[in-house]
Formats: sequence, C-alpha cells, structure tokens
Amino acid sequence: VKDTLPSEESNQGKPDNAPAVPYEQIFDAYAANLPLLPQLKIKDKARKDLIKSAWRRDERFQTVEFWEKYFAYVKKSHFLMTDCKAIGFDWLLKPANFKKVLEGNYQEQQ
Repeated sequence: VKDTLPSEESNQGKPDNAPAVPYEQIFDAYAANLPLLPQLKIKDKARKDLIKSAWRRDERFQTVEFWEKYFAYVKKSHFLMTDCKAIGFDWLLKPANFKKVLEGNYQEQQ
C-alpha cells in the first residue's frame, strides 16, 4: 500500500552520517519479493551505486525493512508485474522510476 512507503516529496535531505549500506540484504530482498522479475547474476559497482544513491537520499530509505516493503509494493502492481516487461532491478532503482513507484504512479486506482 502506498501509504506504507515514504514519499520523496518529504525528503529531508541527504544524511551526512548514513549507516553502512547492506547491499547483499537489499539484493536478497529483491530476489525474495520479486522472483518473477529478472534475477541478478552480476552485483557490480554500478548496481551498488544505484542502491547507495537511493540509500543516502533520505534516512527513511536506510533500513532493510524499507527495501523489503518497496519490493513488496512493486510486486502488488499489476502494471509493473505483467504489463511492463522492461522492468528489473536497475529500472526500479533509477532515480526517476524510484520516485514514480514511491508516489504510487504504477498502482491501480481504488
């Protein structure tokens, strides 16, 4: 549910003392929540940089729990899971797409 995810609109700025990024746990959260999407075979610096960029953007994004909820939220989107064949890990973490997902752009209207 969109209400469980923070909106980037209330961004409190880039934290200077962000905790260490748990890359493997975030990769694992993606794999566990989105097994129908393309799975990562390469966990390189570019993908870690995507995570780090989002992680440092806002302190609310600095927990594994947030990432589990984010990927679970994606899983609930009919459009993202069935209609859009181009999404994957990189797409979900691209800043513009990350923001759109958080804002609920891909959720069905209730």
